[in-house]
Amino acid sequence: MLFELPAIVDLRNILENFSDNIIFFVALYVIIPVTLIISFACVIFIFRRINSLQEKNVRMRELNQEITKGAKIYLKDQARYLLLILGILFIPVGFTGIQYLGIPFLAVLLTALIFLLGGVSSLLAGYIGMISATKTNILV
Repeated sequence: MLFELPAIVDLRNILENFSDNIIFFVALYVIIPVTLIISFACVIFIFRRINSLQEKNVRMRELNQEITKGAKIYLKDQARYLLLILGILFIPVGFTGIQYLGIPFLAVLLTALIFLLGGVSSLLAGYIGMISATKTNILV
């Protein structure tokens, strides 16, 4: 029933004729990779810049160490729960992709791996953001 909705049918038709539409081709193989590379370069630049700055005094350093320790404990707990949920939903989410590829096993595997990649990327973004925020906190 869900896969017969007009929006899903239109999306399926667009994806089937993917090679006929140059906009999707350019977006998938040019714009998205270039944007991804630029974004990663900016993240690395900002992260290195933050790490190169020095703390102001000893008391601030001690306080920052405690805050960082608490943040890492929080991130560890968050990672545990996220990985648990990803593990539970790995197969059910994978089965949502059966209809889009001719080989069911490959469809389940690819859909589940894409789901896992999204979850792990989210976890990595949270880790980088938290470490950057706690490091920046002492420098302000």
